[in-house]
Amino acid sequence: ARALRQIQRHSDVLEVLTTEPKSEIALLKHMQQYAHNEIRLTRVFGRMVLELYNADVLSDSAIIFWWTKGAKPEGKSGFLKQTEALVKKLQEEEDDDDDDDEE
Repeated sequence: ARALRQIQRHSDVLEVLTTEPKSEIALLKHMQQYAHNEIRLTRVFGRMVLELYNADVLSDSAIIFWWTKGAKPEGKSGFLKQTEALVKKLQEEEDDDDDDDEE
């Protein structure tokens, strides 16, 4: 719970620092490594990613890229499982947007 409060408190600063996809991916990789090393954070990694997405710190494309190609090997399967529902939702939204663009 403390980690989620810290994310909410510092999301404005993080938003300024993640102005391009490369920095968003770097943040996700750093979070993954940190959560892997801090066992207490391992369980809330998915919620942390969701919080950062809701705070406009992470974009849907950065999360999807990290999930499909960019995740580090440390704790990868557990972190991918935690974020699977979010990624599927984001991919569906992208598909819906693509369908709307075609019409």
